[in-house]
Formats: sequence, structure tokens, C-alpha cells
Amino acid sequence: MPTHQHSLRSLPVKASDEYLRKEAKRVSKLRGINLVAAQRALAHEYGYRNWAELTTAAKPTLQLAHRSGSLATRPPEPGEAPDFNDEEWSAVRSLAEVSLSEMPAAADVKEWLENRKSFLESGGVQQNFVATLGKQIVGYGCVEHPPAWMRNKKDAAGEYRLFVVIEPAARRTLGTRLLAKLGESLVGLGARRAWFQEYEADSGFISFLEEKGFVESASFQIEDGTRIVRLSMDAPFEPLMQQALRPNPGTYLPDEEERR
Repeated sequence: MPTHQHSLRSLPVKASDEYLRKEAKRVSKLRGINLVAAQRALAHEYGYRNWAELTTAAKPTLQLAHRSGSLATRPPEPGEAPDFNDEEWSAVRSLAEVSLSEMPAAADVKEWLENRKSFLESGGVQQNFVATLGKQIVGYGCVEHPPAWMRNKKDAAGEYRLFVVIEPAARRTLGTRLLAKLGESLVGLGARRAWFQEYEADSGFISFLEEKGFVESASFQIEDGTRIVRLSMDAPFEPLMQQALRPNPGTYLPDEEERR
């Protein structure tokens, strides 16, 4: 836990081990101090007692969130985690707005959020994941499969829709970890296909998904003229599962200079 009540800086979501290591090197050069002293100074500036505490705090925790499963097929288990509260849903909404910040025109996420909140009531299957940094929600992931009455030809049995909500700067670090977590969920659910449906204007996120192995399978225009792109991946979801087997993106590995 932080020991300084009035720390001058807040950890950004992208503050992986590698990010902090590079920042410490910059501080070392700028201030003319050795690396250990720079690490200690940086930890204090972020409100932590030492470097070890700082790097531990910079590792978001991924966990299965509330409202997972299918309320239509089973009653809530005794002691099961309650629904998201208003504050948590508000945090997810704010994160969704930030995630779209690279789009030319901001999209309204209100309807999207209401659909996530009410999905289980339709009888579908939903698994939610959150990434937290301390008590702050810094990432959200979701796997959904609609009930039979909601499906069309594009939503056949065994096909699951995915959502990853993350700030753009954290896509290749925390975003990659969320995708790996969703991949594990897909395997456990016996999914045969996974897909995203995104605004064509959100090109940065689409490029990120394509880098991870998703392929454009359809595109269309909705009533207001907005172009939508669907990207999919078929089982066994190897590109996602390979991410789960690697060190966490951003994990510190000493470079050649530091090993000498």
C-alpha cells in the first residue's frame, strides 16, 4: 500500500515493469544519479516506499467479474458475488469512452453499456472480466453468447461475441492480457468461433485485433451511415492462447547492457 498520502503522481495504466524501468533510466540520466537511487526516487514520487512496491502496484489484476454465467439456466449460488454497483458500471462506461478517444467523432456508449448490464436477463451466456489497478477498474473484457431466440445466421450456436475495453495506450500490454483471458474462457465454453464488431473509424483498435490474429469477415453500414467491421477467429484460438503462455507483456527482462 502507498505510504505517502500526498503522492504527486498517479500510475498510468501502461506502467508495466518495462515502462517503469525505462522511466527510471531517464531519471537517472536527467538527475545524474545511479539507477538504484533513481528507482527509489521514482517510487517515492508515485507514493510507494520502494521500487519493489512500485512495480508490484503497476501490475493490474485480472479477475472474473460479477454477472457471469446464465441466470436463465441456474439460480444465483449462495454467497455469489453481487451485481456491479452503480460506481463500478460508471467506471466501465468512462473506460469505454476513453477507449474510443482515437475515433474522429466520439461515439455514445450509453446503449452499449445498457446492453451489457441487461444481457443475462435475455437468457444468454455472459462472462465478464475486469482488470484492476488497486481499486481502479482499468480494463474490461466480456464474452457473450445470445440465447436461441436472439440468434440469426451470424450468431450461430458456438459463436461468441467478445468485448475488450481498454485505453489505447494499454492495448499491447493489458489489452493483450485481457484477450488471453478471454481465450481461456472461450476454450472452457467450448466455443468454435469468436468475433468482435467494431466501428470502422476505430482503426487503431482494429489494427490491434488483426495483429492478434482476428480477420475481417464482414462489413456493413448502419442507419446513421456509420461503417461497422466484424472480425473473427476460429477455434482452437491458438493466437490468443499463445499469449497466455508467454510472460506478461511488459514484463521486465534485463537487457544486454544490464547483464554485464
